[in-house]
Amino acid sequence: TVVNGTADLSNMTIPEKLKEKTAEDSASQSDEENAEELIENKTAPTNAKKGKRTEAVRVDRDRLDELIDLIGELVISESMVSADYQKMSNGANEGAAHTQLRKITRELQSLSLSLRMTPISGLFQKGKRVVRDLSRKLGKPVELVIEGGETELDKSVLDELSDPLVHLIRNSVDHGVECSVDDRSSAGKNETATITLRAFYQGGSIYVEIEDDGRGLDRDKLLARAIERGVIEPNANLTDDQIHNLIFEAGFSMAAKVTEVSGRGVGMDVVRRNIEALRGTVTIRSEQGKGTCISLRLPLTLAIIDGMVVRVQDQRYIIPTLNIVNQLRPEAEALSTINNSGEIVDVRGKNVPFHRLSKVFSLTGEEKEVTDSIIILVEENSRLVGLLVDEVVGQQQVVIKSLGASLSDSSEGIAGAAVMPDGEVGLILDLHGVLELACGTHAKQ
Repeated sequence: TVVNGTADLSNMTIPEKLKEKTAEDSASQSDEENAEELIENKTAPTNAKKGKRTEAVRVDRDRLDELIDLIGELVISESMVSADYQKMSNGANEGAAHTQLRKITRELQSLSLSLRMTPISGLFQKGKRVVRDLSRKLGKPVELVIEGGETELDKSVLDELSDPLVHLIRNSVDHGVECSVDDRSSAGKNETATITLRAFYQGGSIYVEIEDDGRGLDRDKLLARAIERGVIEPNANLTDDQIHNLIFEAGFSMAAKVTEVSGRGVGMDVVRRNIEALRGTVTIRSEQGKGTCISLRLPLTLAIIDGMVVRVQDQRYIIPTLNIVNQLRPEAEALSTINNSGEIVDVRGKNVPFHRLSKVFSLTGEEKEVTDSIIILVEENSRLVGLLVDEVVGQQQVVIKSLGASLSDSSEGIAGAAVMPDGEVGLILDLHGVLELACGTHAKQ
């Protein structure tokens, strides 16, 4: 008999009791197995192509980095083997085995780098809490919109991006959004401000943008504060981009008073340094009364770089292609000198300063004539500058090697090194450091 859904065993014989109990245990076990299978089906991702569930494996990060370093060494070794083969065969085409080796090496390289790729959505989600807390503290209704959260980038880049991104979000809420709802209403805007975080791929880089629909940057106030702080001269003639970039100067702040959120003049200069340390760039687009957009351009990975290999005397340097705008062989009539301390070249009617890498790095060999050399036009912090080199060797992907703590401190202007196909070492230029060195060299002269 069954009472309230439970079997009544009081009137049963012992064999009947055992039989009934076994049936209950079997049914209970079946229900548990069905529940576990249901949970597994919901939680375990499936491979759409093969129709199989995939499993995630936790791997120590140091081991993963070591694996990627070893594959980088394999890529270098393969390039060296290829160079040796070309010499031995007098430039003959590669054999089938060598072609297959190159293909497998490149696939291994691509696969290993993809292991460290992580969606940026986790980082963007942190922005929601920052916006919510600041919105309540400052009394500003603000909504955060996220676009492109599925975009992936290197875990190392993601970790270094966290603090700069949080600071930029805080700046957008505090400085970008109008102080009151009435100010937004009088400007014909919704009472609730919108801050958009977006990420997308473009041209081999990843772009992360923080955009608000607030009041934008006030050109006149920026100039007045910069002159007051002694950042620029009162009669300086600056473009809009140069004025907007003043907010990245050390100690510069537009806050009327120091608060818990802002006003200390510390932050935006650190943001720029951190992004440049990742081999990235920061640009600003702003329209007064409409809003501001700060765009971060970052490499997909820190392990490999697309570079232009150049030669200066007997040294080879690698310039990141992300910063290269153009290259040209200058004509004599396009060259001129300013106060014997700086050289400029006329590029389509625009005077562009250029620096000789031989002088920047104090090379003592014989210098070629400028008209027999190549000027590489690079963009650094919204500035167009030329670098004079003897020869452009070619473009190639290189595996970045750190110089180590002992060498990094004394290697200003150098971001790292790479082993070239012939086994020699090429130095990767840090353009910000190179230009700082160049300005110091001219100051001494």
